[in-house]
Amino acid sequence: MKRWITVLLMVVFAAGISVAEDLVQRRDGKPGRVERRDEHRRPRLSEKQRETIKARREKIKNLAEAARAETDPAKKAELTETLRSELTEAAKKVQARFRERIEKVEKDLETMKARLEKAETQMDQRVEEKLQKILAGEQPGRRDDSSKKRRSKGYLPENRPAE
Repeated sequence: MKRWITVLLMVVFAAGISVAEDLVQRRDGKPGRVERRDEHRRPRLSEKQRETIKARREKIKNLAEAARAETDPAKKAELTETLRSELTEAAKKVQARFRERIEKVEKDLETMKARLEKAETQMDQRVEEKLQKILAGEQPGRRDDSSKKRRSKGYLPENRPAE
């Protein structure tokens, strides 16, 4: 009897987790698993990208095996040159992607600097507004009701009021 109850509880627990995962809201508002991506992690590759990388690695592996096994110096030199060109092309693609990431980070840095500069110019005004709210007896960290609604549990992005 205890064994059946234990098995039943495990099944119910597993089903509950499965349902909870289906009900989670992603950042873009669509149902599904929450996709968290750290700034320092590489983005996930699509299936097509994985297949391309796998094919390139296989081609390089085959060229290397053929070059090692070849006894004719002319054919070996030709295979070595082909292998060199494949490796060069792969390295250029990696560097191009790295360069794109650097450009994105630089763009983000410019945006952050602009936001900081704007915040610094408005700092005195914001401090004065907070001071007036505190002196008026209001709580300075509170926002109006519409922002509370946005932060509330279950608030869906498609139901947002037009701003």
